[in-house]
Amino acid sequence: MHMRGLLFIVAALAMVSSLQGAVYSDNFESYAPGALGGQDGWTNPVPGRIDVVAGAGVGGSQALRITGQGLTGGNPQTSKTIPDVSPDPSGVITVLFDVKGGVLNDARTMWAVFFNDSAGKNLARVYTGAGTVRGRIGASGVVTSTTNLSSNNIWDTVKILIDTNAKTSSFFLSLNGGAFSPFAGTNTLSYAAETTSTKISSIVWEATQANTADVNGFTIHFDNLSLTPEPSTALLLLGGMGALAARRTRRAS
Repeated sequence: MHMRGLLFIVAALAMVSSLQGAVYSDNFESYAPGALGGQDGWTNPVPGRIDVVAGAGVGGSQALRITGQGLTGGNPQTSKTIPDVSPDPSGVITVLFDVKGGVLNDARTMWAVFFNDSAGKNLARVYTGAGTVRGRIGASGVVTSTTNLSSNNIWDTVKILIDTNAKTSSFFLSLNGGAFSPFAGTNTLSYAAETTSTKISSIVWEATQANTADVNGFTIHFDNLSLTPEPSTALLLLGGMGALAARRTRRAS
């Protein structure tokens, strides 16, 4: 390949990189077992409710564990400010995380995870208990219907597509490595009444107090959280630039 073609591809890569927003990921391997809060920027240690545990993650790695508590205990939260995750020009941010309920439907544990802007306003939230997941926007009544998890120590994957142009979040679930399907009911929710932000700047995990004591001691686990700009536009741009560079190289040969 001629030097001019090589430089053209390097420039294309640099341009694509500049179009991509930040990427945030967390597989919970870098923490000491115990309360997540107080480690690596996470606030408010809540030992026994929101913990990092060894041997419980995908493939036996570490994982985040939320432990249920009913009637008392409130809704303790652990939050972290992260580098802004912005969309690429297509306007979409993709959120992924793995979730596992335990045997005998331990996933009845009440929990929530919030993806917020810099002012703490919510772009997307996943929550619930009783072996289900549900999408929601903030504390509003804008919710999906409940969708069943596999439970019984099987890892499922939640995907959220946050469209910062349309100001909507769409929720999907993959059961045990299968294809993604929309959450039940209306799976695309508007967050326009909450915020006009185009960036995710913080994450909040919550151990939600249930209205019944039978959740006490039950647990649910999370692993492999990632927030990324939707790559399609940037990859198409890179492919087009690469093809153009190859064409110029052939012409120069």
